[in-house]
Amino acid sequence: MALAAPRFLDTAQRSGYFDDIVLSIPRSWLSLLGKRFARVYDLRAAADAGHPLFRHFLRGRPLWVPPPESSLPDISWMTAGGDKEDIAAAFGLKKPYVLLLAGASLRHPEKNWLPRRYAALALKLAREGFQPVLTGTDDDAAMAEGVLRVCPAARDICGLTSLCDIAALADGAAAAVGHDTGAAVLTALTGCPTQVIFPQERVGAVYRAFTPRTGESHAA
Repeated sequence: MALAAPRFLDTAQRSGYFDDIVLSIPRSWLSLLGKRFARVYDLRAAADAGHPLFRHFLRGRPLWVPPPESSLPDISWMTAGGDKEDIAAAFGLKKPYVLLLAGASLRHPEKNWLPRRYAALALKLAREGFQPVLTGTDDDAAMAEGVLRVCPAARDICGLTSLCDIAALADGAAAAVGHDTGAAVLTALTGCPTQVIFPQERVGAVYRAFTPRTGESHAA
């Protein structure tokens, strides 16, 4: 069984990993009461915290397991069966394109890169022959509009993509740039050269560009 936010329902269903999926909405945990789980896989790696209140209500005291840190997940199912040219055309993209993962982190606004910096980067990319592609949710409409005012050549697909769409688009992208969100992790896992932007105070320790296609990782 999976507990998923409504926006992740399609991805959870397509994965084929779960027998049942419960939407993570207010009081959704009530539907889990009375079920005797032997093991819970904590995909957010919060096993140390262990969600003690949540676990208290789950009978059977299941083993709470974090995801393995030593191996990369196989996400080939997210891009399988699709054609890179078709998925790009479906969103009106022209190669070469670069994904700007500009969707805001609502819970951690300190992670967000300034919209004017995305706008400057989009303009530079367009001048160098790349189509800048803005991704995010409906909540990022104002940010996207601001970037488009500076760089009309950019393509705004905020609110139009699922996680599987992002993975498929990343598979055919020249590169991706974004702040520390799940979208950046996802594009990196596809093999797309991905630059992750962290707040300045974290630059000495965790400011890294993931480049799985070459197996390198370098400080930026």
